Amino acid sequence: MPASRRDFLAGMFGAALAGLGHSPAFGGESIKPAAYFRAARDTLISIDNLMGPRRAIPEVLGQLRELDAARRAARGIDGKELVHLQANFGELCGWMHQDLGDHQGARLWTDRALEWAHIAGDPELTAYVLSRKAHLASDMGDGQSAREIADAAVRIAPNSRLESTARVYGAHGFALEGAATETDRAYDLAHAAAAKPKGDATRGRWLDGNYIEAQRGRSLVALGRYHAAVDVFETAIATLPHGYRRDQGVYLARQALAHAGNHDGDAAATAGIEALQIAQETHSGRIATELPQLARVLPRGATGIAGTFHDRFSAAVSAE
Repeated sequence: MPASRRDFLAGMFGAALAGLGHSPAFGGESIKPAAYFRAARDTLISIDNLMGPRRAIPEVLGQLRELDAARRAARGIDGKELVHLQANFGELCGWMHQDLGDHQGARLWTDRALEWAHIAGDPELTAYVLSRKAHLASDMGDGQSAREIADAAVRIAPNSRLESTARVYGAHGFALEGAATETDRAYDLAHAAAAKPKGDATRGRWLDGNYIEAQRGRSLVALGRYHAAVDVFETAIATLPHGYRRDQGVYLARQALAHAGNHDGDAAATAGIEALQIAQETHSGRIATELPQLARVLPRGATGIAGTFHDRFSAAVSAE
């Protein structure tokens, strides 16, 4: 993102946060605590979407401190609403750390979100946070944990969109363990769950057949099915909704690995360069964690586009 635009967005969202300010002295005619924190969370999601997690995380942590103080002072229904919001903020904070590539921070906040979801007594939220934990485990390369946590989420929310969400991450757990048949079956179950009536589930609305297939592409790479993975990512990138810049970068980086597996170095380097540019714009660790793998498999000292990738990747690493 050009510096001028980044500065503009920083000023715009700085003003928005200043408008929210610190949590008000709740009570009387002032804004109710739950309404305030819902508005704050919406603003923080917008900051993350446009400027990335590095800018948003300090603000989220500040709001979590405010929220904890408000919850401790609340009673009755207000307190229950606030612990529910704590779970939502904790999940958001965990996701931002995961997107930044800080898996330990992601685990800390997702674990806290799970605790708060249990206290709030919300099965849907509990299942969603468990799905997020399965996602994190798969990003960390822990296939067994991804499978087991996903199964726990399915038991809580069967026959729902959240079942599909969980099955996607459990499927990649199988792929990490090299279990191709089980991986295929799990993705079939994810598609079947996504096609069921959605009921009252408000979470995971982004999950559709295209998302499931994009995740299947990642699993195909893990299983060494590179030709199929290239085609899956080609479709996933073409059908990605406008504005999903970080997801585009992730898919490009994973497609680059699939091209490399096919011994198509030029295509791998081309996709890798585009993914690297998006990673630098968005500060997404999800993209950045894929690129070192590409740097290891593309021949060093190569000329042409592969050499350009290595030069730009080395410069990006040196600039960190």
